[in-house]
Amino acid sequence: MALFRNAKELLEMEATQAVLGTGIPEIDFVLGGENGLLRGGITELVGNAGAGKSQICQQILSHTLRSRHKAFCIDTEGSFRTNRLVQMLGGDCNSFLLKNLLHERPLDYEALLAALRNIYTGLESKRLAIELLVVDSVAYGVKGLNKDEYRLAIDSIGRELCKLSSLGIAILLTNHVVDEIVEGTDTSFVRAALPAWWAQRVTCRLWVERVSPAGSLRRLSLVKSPCRPRSSAEFIIQSDGLAATAERKKGREFH
Repeated sequence: MALFRNAKELLEMEATQAVLGTGIPEIDFVLGGENGLLRGGITELVGNAGAGKSQICQQILSHTLRSRHKAFCIDTEGSFRTNRLVQMLGGDCNSFLLKNLLHERPLDYEALLAALRNIYTGLESKRLAIELLVVDSVAYGVKGLNKDEYRLAIDSIGRELCKLSSLGIAILLTNHVVDEIVEGTDTSFVRAALPAWWAQRVTCRLWVERVSPAGSLRRLSLVKSPCRPRSSAEFIIQSDGLAATAERKKGREFH
């Protein structure tokens, strides 16, 4: 068995892998990979509370299940709702698809880390087979730690996620935002909640925001990717999932 793969072998392997995304071309182009999430990498979705991060995660989970692939959702915030997933699956929903989604609700950092390690062990031993891992969210999973504990926790989680990405699955994380005041001024700016050095662990970074504070229109922007230029797409959240603004369907919009 060869120790290394050449570029031709990598290209052939990538051609056989399923594209994981929302199922909406305008949005999938922005996700940072080849018209979907980047496999073998870590994609981070950053935004304010209520911007639509969890809805994007559920849309990608539903499309992954609809495509007959398995996924794992680590839900630190307790925001995952099975009935919302069923809404998005619509007429395609059945017990077979729902059984293809595994769910874990870790209540603290140690439980989150244990879940990541168990998933890695399962994948490496072939006892577990998933195409997508969603962690919603990393920042919430490390709340309440002191400075030293926080840095250790983030570093440990980052290492485990990198190990998991080396197995070729797609990983999607969510991250909150914070306001940071520029030292010596009254000026502030919005940044991702996790430390600046955390960005080194992330392969692709997406930013999601409301186009206007009171409106239902959202914008998803790609700000970091090794294989895509910066780009953005606007969308709304409807009762049956996301819809690109150019393809608005009849249905109740979520605010």
